[in-house]
Amino acid sequence: EKPTQKDFNLAFEIANGTMRHYGALQKIAKNHVRDLPRKKKEKMLLYMMLYQLYFLERIPLYAVVQEGVEIAKRQISTPFANFLNATFREFKKKTIQLNESDSYPNYFVERLLAEYGDKAESIFYCMNRIYP
Repeated sequence: EKPTQKDFNLAFEIANGTMRHYGALQKIAKNHVRDLPRKKKEKMLLYMMLYQLYFLERIPLYAVVQEGVEIAKRQISTPFANFLNATFREFKKKTIQLNESDSYPNYFVERLLAEYGDKAESIFYCMNRIYP
């Protein structure tokens, strides 16, 4: 079955947003998950779920968990799906102080700060936004 344009756009935003905010998602994951997964597939699915919860506010928790667990069962393993289900079962969205620069590697942040000084925060702000 071919996805609708709306579904395609959502999947595209989740994938791009997860990569755009990868550094911030690492910080969020460290605050929510005791034993972070080591495998890339597992880590990316976890980050995609966290991206939806923290950056796409219109998607409810139950939908993120249901879809994430189903993807984990089909693409990764049942034990990892159970891990996700347990992790998000009593999920409470914590207020985590994030800076606009948290999405980027330290070397990049340092270089931009050195080059642009006070203007760097505005640059990070623009880089984190979605433009039509």
